[in-house]
Amino acid sequence: MTLSGASSGTTTTDALGGYTFASLSAGTYTVTAGLPTPTPRLPGSAGIATVDSIAAQRHFLNLGTPLAGCRKAAADVNTPPNGIATSDAIAIQRFFLTLATGIAQTGQYRFTTDGGLTVPIPATITGITATTITADFGVLILGDCQTGFIFRPEGGPAQDAAGASAGGVAATVSAVTLPEVVVDHSNSNFIAQVTTTTINAGDKLVGFQGDFTFDERVVRFQSDEPVQKAGLTGGNWNVSGNVLPEKKRWESTLNDE
Repeated sequence: MTLSGASSGTTTTDALGGYTFASLSAGTYTVTAGLPTPTPRLPGSAGIATVDSIAAQRHFLNLGTPLAGCRKAAADVNTPPNGIATSDAIAIQRFFLTLATGIAQTGQYRFTTDGGLTVPIPATITGITATTITADFGVLILGDCQTGFIFRPEGGPAQDAAGASAGGVAATVSAVTLPEVVVDHSNSNFIAQVTTTTINAGDKLVGFQGDFTFDERVVRFQSDEPVQKAGLTGGNWNVSGNVLPEKKRWESTLNDE
């Protein structure tokens, strides 16, 4: 931590992130947090998942408890931050699907100052006086705005104080049925529908995802468009999928922008 202004100095935070500049003369100061810029997380890495994408989408659609504080800041992954929208939910979803494009700033680290606003590293807090008791910095990962939220101040709840499940909704799809098809060996391409049990419109479902395992010796998904819209998702939904080693992962998120 670097102090500048009426006098100068440097110090290092303790194990809990606390720091002190003592015996300062009267005046105005700036504190700069000099943490080296961490390497952004790779797409598909732990901590950012479907629940984060859905949390951002529900916030935009005004469903349930809105995101607040650092959770809200973490959900705004576009450059520059311009408010949470469907594009943020899609970027977070694409990151979870291990896609390297269209993810905006998802997975990047940011400092937080001034009530949850995100700023690049290093960050500064200005206008501090010699009698200031606290000048707090926080660190979050863009896109990580729901379960597994990265920001946990030592000795207290997260800034939003809303709990890890804020804005969440209990699962309402109880079963998914995979198709049973008979395909002639001469036919190299075919499309088959996946069905779910009845979904109650009153539940206001805005997204879901599923994982399929399959034997590549028998069938393979096409790489450019492994899933397509159909039925429930045939309207204003964003449907995307990605073929992973030994697993087919797909997701669908409502686009109501």
